[in-house]
Amino acid sequence: MFHQTIQDILALTGSGPRTEDILDSVRSRIMAFEPFESGELLARSDQGCRRFVLAPGLGDTGDRVLGALGDEATLRIDTAAEVRERGLEANPGLASLLILRLDVPPFDSAAVVLSHRRAWSFAAASLFRIRTLGNIALRLVAPLARTADPASESSAAEAELSNLRNRVSSLEAEIIGLRVAQARPGSDKSR
Repeated sequence: MFHQTIQDILALTGSGPRTEDILDSVRSRIMAFEPFESGELLARSDQGCRRFVLAPGLGDTGDRVLGALGDEATLRIDTAAEVRERGLEANPGLASLLILRLDVPPFDSAAVVLSHRRAWSFAAASLFRIRTLGNIALRLVAPLARTADPASESSAAEAELSNLRNRVSSLEAEIIGLRVAQARPGSDKSR
């Protein structure tokens, strides 16, 4: 699964410099392994709450969602009654919400939010993979959201893409090193 996550990251970083391309790419990557009906990347700073829509349908729940997450890393809501109880109704059929905290400077608070009409939709969700894609996507769109100058926007996106590609290369080198160490005689193969 780790290898697939790296492939997801590479696909996402190569999706293009426009915000719409990045959001479309992250939506399709997550949908390939975790179906959802609506989703957003939320990011709050001193300038307010920014919404990057992956699939429409969550309405204007950004601040409430981030408030419900509080200090937790993950919040999974599995029934329509619990969604209503927490005051997070976005549309009448919403029954499941998955909220994963993201760590993306300069935002004070950020999360990826997915929803579905089916109860217990995210009970077996790959939280690590979704969170990783959300972090990468928000890192890519955040510089675009802060700049109004298209030339500056492009260079900021390129700089972040270069940084992410370097991280992926480092992770791939680490994986190769671990595989080589396991293949050596006398290594512990029970890992």
